[in-house]
Amino acid sequence: NEWLYERYKQMKTYIHTLRRDVLKKKSRSVKFVLIKIKDNVKSPRRLWYFLKRFIKIQLGLVDK
Repeated sequence: NEWLYERYKQMKTYIHTLRRDVLKKKSRSVKFVLIKIKDNVKSPRRLWYFLKRFIKIQLGLVDK
């Protein structure tokens, strides 16, 4: 059971790292950023959330 749990934790960490790296790469695209701003311009709350999330991703402060 311990081995299985350790493998689970390793896989979870690997998937999280992979997703974070893909999101970070995608979010550096100017087109992606402009589309997100355009989509959220009518909702200041969503736009603020997007900007905070963008900065966290770029600085590597995303939650694990």
